[in-house]
Amino acid sequence: MSGGKAQPSLVPEPLAILDEHGSEATNHESKFEWKMSNRTLLVFITICVLTLMVALDSTSIDNFKGSPYSGIETFWAGTGFLLCATVFQPNFVSFSTIFGRRPLFIVGIVLFFVGAVVAGVSKNVTQLLVGRCIQGVGGGGISAITEVLIADLVPMRYRGQYYGLMNAMWSVGSVCGPIIGGAFAGSASWRWIFYINFPFVGIGIVCVVVFMNLHFVPTSLSDKLRQVDYIGSVIFIGSTTAFLIPLTSGGVVYSWHSWRTLVLLIIGSAGCGVFVVYEAYFAPAPIIPINLFKNRTASVSFISAGLSGLLVWCIVYYMPLYFQAVKEYSPVLTGVCIFPQTFTVAPAGAIAGIVITKTGKYRWAIWSGWALATLGLGLLCILEIGTSVPGWIFLNLVSGIGLGSLFPSVASAIQAATAPENVPMALAMFSFF
Repeated sequence: MSGGKAQPSLVPEPLAILDEHGSEATNHESKFEWKMSNRTLLVFITICVLTLMVALDSTSIDNFKGSPYSGIETFWAGTGFLLCATVFQPNFVSFSTIFGRRPLFIVGIVLFFVGAVVAGVSKNVTQLLVGRCIQGVGGGGISAITEVLIADLVPMRYRGQYYGLMNAMWSVGSVCGPIIGGAFAGSASWRWIFYINFPFVGIGIVCVVVFMNLHFVPTSLSDKLRQVDYIGSVIFIGSTTAFLIPLTSGGVVYSWHSWRTLVLLIIGSAGCGVFVVYEAYFAPAPIIPINLFKNRTASVSFISAGLSGLLVWCIVYYMPLYFQAVKEYSPVLTGVCIFPQTFTVAPAGAIAGIVITKTGKYRWAIWSGWALATLGLGLLCILEIGTSVPGWIFLNLVSGIGLGSLFPSVASAIQAATAPENVPMALAMFSFF
């Protein structure tokens, strides 16, 4: 990418962040003073806008009132988006390493747009689900590649603050999504939940085409196609889908004891085992290198990412249920009530990222983040029917600060513990978990 004082490329740059032993995660020390160029800044703003778009759409359908669809159909519309967004992330990053970041990023944006159009004009639930699944594939590609783009554009030492800002965009979008969805469903049409994406898509496409110009080593199309892990991709998508569908719908659509739930769980688990064996011993160019999980810090960080993500989505889905079912608030007011979480997660992530950038250390943020998150989520047990407004506001603040600190710190830990050539896929797995 041209312009400014720094020339980002995909050549691994020196890492200057401290690992768990307090030593630099690099073989040689980085002494240069990096400054983001104007072109790189525009790219970063673009990916922030697109991150906000995906986050808004992932939760806006929660308040799908006014639509002709039942509650279970709305459930599958939301689940289909998240499921497809999850299982296709490693594939997008793998293909972007082979074919280039910009082409795959554009593919993700186009798929998101096509899905929004299909869902927006849908006449029945089948068309809605198809549109949401296409949107999910595109949204997953956008989310995964934005993580990798920051690693491509920003030296390791400076990434924490930018991941913190990305966390802020995602937090704001996830919580504002139900508010926007409820507002459209109540005053206009539920279809505007999908139409609102069109300006974001237009801005994103133009900015990506004009400003994003990452340099890859040119190779022939036949060489690129030989690098694709076709068998591994099919096994991974099939097995994770078979595992996640019953994990999501168990107890909602079918009971946990139903054969429909158990058979898919068994098939998915067995498929994941087959995938690990194939990637470790048979894949000539594995989509997910097994070496990623041989490092203790990286493995623990992946687990931490999965657990923190689980907690965030529990809050996003169950706190609105408390406000609507227990407090009997309206959908729009319920969205406003989540602000104590949003406006602590976002600043906490940004501040943690900035401090990590300044100090080069991340362990303090992980320890304090988990301590505050555990304390804050424990405090939510105090919530009752008669809990006052100031009461539930302050009860939500602590967990928001803790969870917000985890995102940039865990991302930094994973990158510091991973070989430079494996950082893109490590970030994809971070996003996946």
